[in-house]
Amino acid sequence: MEANLMARYAIVIKNLWKSYNGKTVLSNISIYVNRNEKIGIVGPNGAGKTTLLKIIAGLEDYDAGEVNINGRVGMVFQEDILLPWMNIYENIELGLKYQGVDDKVRRDKVYRIAELLGLTQYLDYYPNMV
Repeated sequence: MEANLMARYAIVIKNLWKSYNGKTVLSNISIYVNRNEKIGIVGPNGAGKTTLLKIIAGLEDYDAGEVNINGRVGMVFQEDILLPWMNIYENIELGLKYQGVDDKVRRDKVYRIAELLGLTQYLDYYPNMV
C-alpha cells in the first residue's frame, strides 16, 4: 500500500471480492475512509454488510482484493447484540434507561449517538430492516 494513501485514509479497501459456495456476495468493492471520518454501511438484507464488516475486522477471509486498516476498528453486529423486538431508537436507549438517565437527557443522547452513527433516519426501523 502506498504510504501517502495510508497517511490520508484510515481504511482502504480496493477491488474486494468474496463468495460463499460459488455465490458472489461482494463484487469489486472499493472504499476509502478518511481519518476521523465515521461511516455507516446500510443496505437490504443479504447485501453483504455483515460480511464486509467481518472482513474489515479481520474475522473473515476474502477471495481477492486489498484491505488495509490503520487504527482501531469498532463493529456493531446486527443480530448478536441488538434486540430484534426493539427498534433502533430503543436499542440505543436501552443501556441509558437501565442506568437511570433522565428521559430528556436520554432522548438527547440517543439522537446524538444516532447522528454520530448516521442512523437518525432509521430510528423507527428494527435491526433486520437496516
